[in-house]
Amino acid sequence: MLRTLVLVLLGLLLTCCTPAPTESLFPTAATVRIVGAPTADGLQVGPGGHVSADAVSPDLSRDVAVPVKDGGLLTPREMAALRAAVQFTRPPDMMLACCEPRHAFLFYDKSGRYLGFLMVCFECGCAVMEPFHPADEEHSWIAWNPEAVKAIVVAHQLAPLVPPRS
Repeated sequence: MLRTLVLVLLGLLLTCCTPAPTESLFPTAATVRIVGAPTADGLQVGPGGHVSADAVSPDLSRDVAVPVKDGGLLTPREMAALRAAVQFTRPPDMMLACCEPRHAFLFYDKSGRYLGFLMVCFECGCAVMEPFHPADEEHSWIAWNPEAVKAIVVAHQLAPLVPPRS
């Protein structure tokens, strides 16, 4: 029930607030898997789409592995919503430097071959995509709708880390 409500709200958000992307996000992808490690210091995606995460130990002496949760496959509707939520635009004049993505979308073709990833950071709003070959300088920045992407993340029980209140 909650997942259906989230998807309905996501659809409303996308139809009223998000302009159409100038390019499609991994247009040959047939499936997309979502993974996350909301308590990690960031994700790393290796060859073939292997995802790992780490964080600094409580005593601050070393990095320790953090479990990565597999949120499963996106539905066709969620795939369309994700593609609609991501645009390739002109880089901003100023940007935050955090960029510690804790959520990743892994893209696969019809035969199951890994194509690449999109990682997002809810804290600073950055996104990292690989491979990423911008068409030109005007489209070399990945802009995304955090509310639309958050709806997908929450629907897959991978809620973003809520920053502490100061």
